[in-house]
Amino acid sequence: EGRVVEKGSFEELVSRPGGVFAKLAKEQEELLKEDRATIASAAGDEGGDSLSASGPVAAALEPPPASTKEGEDGLGLARVAPLPREALGPLRRLLGLQSDRAVHLLLMVLFSGAACVGPSIGFYFVTEVMVVLYGGDPSRMRSDAVELSTRLAIIAGATTFAFFCSGYFNGEAGASLTAKLRQRGFGALLRQDIGFFDVEANSASELTAFLADKVDKVKTITTEQLDLVAQLVGGLGSVLVIILWKCSWQLFLVWCAILPVLGLIMGMQTLFMSGTSADEKKAAQGKKVTSRRFVAKASASKAIGEAVLGIRTVASFNLEQHFYESYCASSADAARYGKRDAIVGGFFNGLTMGVLMCLVGVSFYYAVWLADQGIITLVQAIAPLLVLTGAMVPLLKLGQLASLKSAIGAASRLFALFDQTPAIDSFSEAGQTPEAVAGEIEVRDVVFAYPTAPDHLVCNGYSLSVSAGQTVALCGASG
Repeated sequence: EGRVVEKGSFEELVSRPGGVFAKLAKEQEELLKEDRATIASAAGDEGGDSLSASGPVAAALEPPPASTKEGEDGLGLARVAPLPREALGPLRRLLGLQSDRAVHLLLMVLFSGAACVGPSIGFYFVTEVMVVLYGGDPSRMRSDAVELSTRLAIIAGATTFAFFCSGYFNGEAGASLTAKLRQRGFGALLRQDIGFFDVEANSASELTAFLADKVDKVKTITTEQLDLVAQLVGGLGSVLVIILWKCSWQLFLVWCAILPVLGLIMGMQTLFMSGTSADEKKAAQGKKVTSRRFVAKASASKAIGEAVLGIRTVASFNLEQHFYESYCASSADAARYGKRDAIVGGFFNGLTMGVLMCLVGVSFYYAVWLADQGIITLVQAIAPLLVLTGAMVPLLKLGQLASLKSAIGAASRLFALFDQTPAIDSFSEAGQTPEAVAGEIEVRDVVFAYPTAPDHLVCNGYSLSVSAGQTVALCGASG
């Protein structure tokens, strides 16, 4: 039979000197602080973001205690000759993992570049369509139109085929790399000591997200990013060659100066349209974010997580209203800062578009002036603008190169996990192998402590003998 010891609201009970509730709450807070301090000390992260420079798998990011033997990967996977860790960066190690897909990567680059050359050539032929319509021989208009239509159809077919082949080889190489990275990543997790998983940063959710999200990001370095570079080289290179060959060297120099600025502006436009902010990029890279909007959003998300994970404690302490008000306040702050960012973003979006229009206008004015002076024809003056349209596809994707740095960082953390070798490697075949096993187990004078609590000995001189066929269960205070 129970009895009521104290009554009152949460604030009243906590503030009551010598109260039973106040004493329990104080002890709970002290225990929580001790647990957090112990975990932070073991993880070496001082309670920081699990995606910080120490990585989502904190213990795996320390330098490897021993290098892998030549020709061995220790994970029971397909053998890939390891590269010297100290001499090679993430990119070269990724290429080493894809050595069996080198032909696929090469064909992907060639087809991607060729696919972006076709549109530039096709849009140049549009200038000849203008000549046929407005300055050509009326008696040859039909035959010229059929000829140009045939050319454009051939270019369209070739471009479609090139993009198809590029996508196929991209997917083939990317799928192979993803499978290797995930297999090796999972194998590296399984080979770790049990204490590795006692660290909060190495929880099931963190490790699952790490292998799912980071591996996909790492894959883009030698697939999507390399594909984009090939498209930029093919598209912009063909634009400059056509302008120099078919128009004039004066316009070639002008567009050599404009294209880098144009690429920067298009990249900024892509970021504005996608809504990607500097704060989100920092968070994706594991860096600490201090902006008010991001902190407010994080605070709201934290309130949800704490309330859901500790819903029984929340209900027992009648804290539902407290968490609701905290969430509403954080959401209101995030909305207020979001409106401010929308105004600033809209202004710079309009500014970059204005600069883009000014650049195009200046180049067109200069081209018309050259035509007026008789240096080039009117068709040659208009051609650069039409040809540039063919390079818009890779230019619009230019903003994606901004994620290359974070992808390389993710690759470094992933390879650090691969290189983490525990004291007892369950995948290793080194050491002595008994000729026969009787099934009898004996341990003597075992001294053991968990990494998260090194000062607390779980076993101190513990000995045990288990006979063959005997079932023994070890039970401690927590299970």
